[in-house]
Amino acid sequence: MKLVKMKWLLLILVMILIGIIFSYYSQRPNFQPALYGEVIDSIESEALIIRDEKVIYADNDGVITLSYKEGERASYGQKVIKINNQNNNEAYYAKQSGLISYGFDGLEGEFEFDNLSQYSVDKFTDLQSDYDHLVSGREINSGDPIYRIVNNSKVFFAFILENSEADNYRIREQVFLNESNSKRNLIKGRVNNKISNSDKTVILIEVNKFKDDWLNRRYINFELISNIYRGLVIPRSAVFNTAQGRGVLVENNRGIIEFRNLEIIGGNSKELVVERLNLGDRIIINPEVLNYGRGG
Repeated sequence: MKLVKMKWLLLILVMILIGIIFSYYSQRPNFQPALYGEVIDSIESEALIIRDEKVIYADNDGVITLSYKEGERASYGQKVIKINNQNNNEAYYAKQSGLISYGFDGLEGEFEFDNLSQYSVDKFTDLQSDYDHLVSGREINSGDPIYRIVNNSKVFFAFILENSEADNYRIREQVFLNESNSKRNLIKGRVNNKISNSDKTVILIEVNKFKDDWLNRRYINFELISNIYRGLVIPRSAVFNTAQGRGVLVENNRGIIEFRNLEIIGGNSKELVVERLNLGDRIIINPEVLNYGRGG
């Protein structure tokens, strides 16, 4: 019994010691040099792809023969597909130039491409897709979709964000998209419009290019980048307000801690790019541990 009590007492003493050590080190100022770098102000979010696309439907039953490979470009008047049956062989020709697809998800006609501002936030939520893809030799019925033609000069991406997140993006502002979990390959876009309700905002990003893998996808996870700042980078936690203004605590070359006012160029929730510091300046990144006068 005594042995058990001794073990518990020893455990309590060890925990107290760990607490004292942790408290000691957490109350010590931590230093970090100001170094040149890059800070990306962005959010990760899923985007709905809205294409300028038109679906053509069959006038008759029959077996189809496809004339194009998926994603190939057809010019106006070129044969796209043929329907064969006992009574007739009917060919369908492109009514405009664009990329040809024989895949459909049922959402192609959900939005009027040139008038997206007419819709509410609810229109962009809870969309259900049902993808199907045609191949040569398949039998179809009259009224079935048989091909899709896509204008690949422009596409919209609809991001549904919290209102506080959407405040970082202004209409007509240039932004960049980078597909999540991929190497950086920035796609330039522009904020075309913002549609809001009490909780959410749909941000419509207009992109004047088209990638092959956007042809049959309806949702893509992107990093939506509002700004990329370059310069001297410090943690946001290092910055605080005093009666002298906003700034940081810096250790000078004599080992003395002094306050330095800053000009903040930009940043994100974790890091800032600033001016009025020198490369390599040792700044305190946890100034709250020091009894230094602060203002509002």
